[in-house]
Amino acid sequence: MRKSYTHVTQEERCRSETLRAAGWGADRIAAQLDRNRATIYREVSRNGRPAEGERAASYSWGSAQERAERRRRAASYRPRKLTSALRTRSEDCLRQDWSPEQEPGAGRGTAAAGRGAGDQP
Repeated sequence: MRKSYTHVTQEERCRSETLRAAGWGADRIAAQLDRNRATIYREVSRNGRPAEGERAASYSWGSAQERAERRRRAASYRPRKLTSALRTRSEDCLRQDWSPEQEPGAGRGTAAAGRGAGDQP
């Protein structure tokens, strides 16, 4: 199995669809694709179509690929935690030759964590 996570590829989605149509379960598909079974379950739940009424749940690699790409594009537009005020404050502290750990409010514990006795807040 892989040691680090990589996104499910278009080819893997296509193979998954084919194997699911052949009646393979997620565990067997995961072994075939050299993926963790949780990855396969997550892929199908995120990008598959849920069951409706009499229609069973389905998975189509084409629509799954579109959903994944749309989610990836949307992620790049999410607001960042680094606000302009926080950026300005961090730059001021760095200009004073403070390390990130010395910046007030950074790290664990109190704001004074990491500062020497003579350092100013």
